[in-house]
Amino acid sequence: MRGIADESMDFVIANHVMEHVEDPLRALKSISRVLRPPGIAFLALPDKRFTFDRDRRITPLDHLIRDHEDGPDWSLAGHYDEWCRCVDGLAGDAHRHKSSTMLAQRANIHFHVWDYSAMLELFCHVARMPGLNLGIELSMLNSIEVIWILRKVAA
Repeated sequence: MRGIADESMDFVIANHVMEHVEDPLRALKSISRVLRPPGIAFLALPDKRFTFDRDRRITPLDHLIRDHEDGPDWSLAGHYDEWCRCVDGLAGDAHRHKSSTMLAQRANIHFHVWDYSAMLELFCHVARMPGLNLGIELSMLNSIEVIWILRKVAA
């Protein structure tokens, strides 16, 4: 959200975005930065149980924290490996070729996958992060996705 002034927005929508972001905590910090209190962030994230991600491992919170603190490069190869194996169903040479090509191209995939409880853990962590001031207003399972309404509160 470069180019958007601090606390200049009342409403941010990010539908099916967070799973494509290499550093979701950085993205949430950016959302918080541009929202003015009591602004709303409307987020929709797919629940892996109902998508092509169903065979992938849930991204744990400590992974997201490390992506944020150390940068996401440490985990990219693993994401592409898992994608090629679990989503594309590849093995052997085909798997190695495609995952290395995706890494070289920094292909856009679902880097992170969650079910409802993993999302809840993420957003509870975000609500506790100093300076973000994003509280959970609502969460609702909606078919294959979970809708999250976050509110920016005054510091």
